[in-house]
Amino acid sequence: MIQSISLHLVQHDPDLQMRTAGIDAAVVADYAEAMLSGIEFPPVVLFFDGATYWPGDGFHRLEAARRSECDTILADVREGSKREATL
Repeated sequence: MIQSISLHLVQHDPDLQMRTAGIDAAVVADYAEAMLSGIEFPPVVLFFDGATYWPGDGFHRLEAARRSECDTILADVREGSKREATL
């Protein structure tokens, strides 16, 4: 289900980022600039276990939204835990 989720509810867990290079600061900066200019991005994927939202996809978009001081992010929220987010 696509929802607007408060960023402070999304767990920030570097262990979930599966890219070997991690977060690319240049990509985050580009995305943040685009977000501030009003560009809409596809929803990130979050897994919700009833208490915590775990990111499964969209780590660069999440970081850009945080750096842009956005309050919320559009997310495809699915049922699941940290394990499902990791998979």
